Amino acid sequence: MADMKTAMKAKEEGRLALNTIRMARAHIRQAEIDDGHADFNDDQVLAVLRKEVKQRKETLAEIAGSGREDLVKQTKAEIEVLEKYLPAEMSAEEVEKIVKETIDALDPGQRNMGSVMKAVMAKLKGKADGKMINGIVRKQRLDKSKTRGVSLLHKFICCVKDDSFLSGWVIFFWNT
Repeated sequence: MADMKTAMKAKEEGRLALNTIRMARAHIRQAEIDDGHADFNDDQVLAVLRKEVKQRKETLAEIAGSGREDLVKQTKAEIEVLEKYLPAEMSAEEVEKIVKETIDALDPGQRNMGSVMKAVMAKLKGKADGKMINGIVRKQRLDKSKTRGVSLLHKFICCVKDDSFLSGWVIFFWNT
């Protein structure tokens, strides 16, 4: 509320901030109504604000190539206003460390993309961008699969080495 009053007193300079804050409050109220008129706790409010920032970032990506610098500038300013109310996101290095720890903690049979993402997102919910987490998980899994894939292929070939036709096809598909 204090930021809203400050934006009102700033007149023309604070108009963008005022409109952005009003829009965010309206979206929070709408989410409360959609949830059955329940009062939101801080986590739910932060989720709504993150959604608003995400929408604006997607909009920014769409209008960046359109040549409308006024809209790009306005959208960036709205993102800046909304990000003041969000906690700072974790750095890529911190996320990478947590992803590595999570992958190492999982059973070898559960180290698929879905299981890893589920475990990592549970730890980092709201602390990091989902796209960044997804990219880091994919990178970590690729690094591990380079060494793991050869050993899995070797085990498979050893299991079916009596049938040379089948092992020939496995090698063919592995190399393509």
